[in-house]
Amino acid sequence: MKYKAVIFDCDGTLLWTIDDLRDATNFALQKLGYQEKSIDDIMKMVGNGIGKLVSLALGENNQRDYEKAMKYFQEYYTVHYADKTTPYPGILDMLLQLKNLGIKMAVVSNKKEEYLLPLFEKIFNGIFSVVIGEQATLDKKPAPDMVNFAITQLGVEKQETVYVGDSEVDIKTALNSRIDMITVSWGFRSKEILLKNGASVIVDTPSEIIDIIKS
Repeated sequence: MKYKAVIFDCDGTLLWTIDDLRDATNFALQKLGYQEKSIDDIMKMVGNGIGKLVSLALGENNQRDYEKAMKYFQEYYTVHYADKTTPYPGILDMLLQLKNLGIKMAVVSNKKEEYLLPLFEKIFNGIFSVVIGEQATLDKKPAPDMVNFAITQLGVEKQETVYVGDSEVDIKTALNSRIDMITVSWGFRSKEILLKNGASVIVDTPSEIIDIIKS
């Protein structure tokens, strides 16, 4: 097989998380008297962690309320982070097939670990051997730190590893980490944006990932 390990992004790649992120964002905005955001608005703002999402939702002229907005966001999201979050169609089957093939799998996400770890325990219990989210000791994507740490934890070489994601942040992450990249088209960015940002291998279904791994 071409690869021995796969590192996945989370939001927009494995999981549809936008509804819960939107609800938490709008809870914060409503508390502070700001206009709520649509699904499309939130999709354009995600990818760089919750702090960046909240900052973008407020707008550059309203950053004075950032700390309050973060407090309200976390107050809501801590309770409701998994209310509407679900795997994309075909994801669970794809992951189980990869596991049966003996492929090592990790997740690297800019989502805070306090949300990421229980979410993966609930939805993907036992599938991933390494799950890494935002933490103080590692720089967030697109810095290569989390990916490099995941590769070390998996016990593989970079040339044996491929990264799977859905956004320009993920494309930059793979480039900075110097590993191969598969970009998915079902996430939070259009194909046009993905191609513009350097995507070279784009898949439309989870089963195509298996085909690439096995090739």
